[in-house]
Amino acid sequence: MYYRTFLLASSALFISACGGSGSDETAVISTNKIPSLSITNIKNDIVKGQTIDLNATVDDADGVISSVVWEQTAGLKVLNAPVNASSITITLPDAQSHAAMEYAFSVTATDNEGLPTLKL
Repeated sequence: MYYRTFLLASSALFISACGGSGSDETAVISTNKIPSLSITNIKNDIVKGQTIDLNATVDDADGVISSVVWEQTAGLKVLNAPVNASSITITLPDAQSHAAMEYAFSVTATDNEGLPTLKL
């Protein structure tokens, strides 16, 4: 019985002493940062029939931008489908009504790891 207890105790001591590799290396964990996105050429007063350019300035500090997609979210359709480009040019229709029209667009920039940033 004494031999069995001694063997068990020495095995536990051996196991607890063999846990590390002896290396001082530190694991580095990187996180993907969202792309930065800003829209320029935003105008509040636009005349019917006027052509305007909307530009998205995008940057990804830890990678590259894989897509910049514009979509129209409100107003008479001037952008029929999503457009993958850093800028778009639209022409506002000559509406028959004199009522003010509102148009809204969203732009989403996605980086090479699939992380998106959305601006409305």
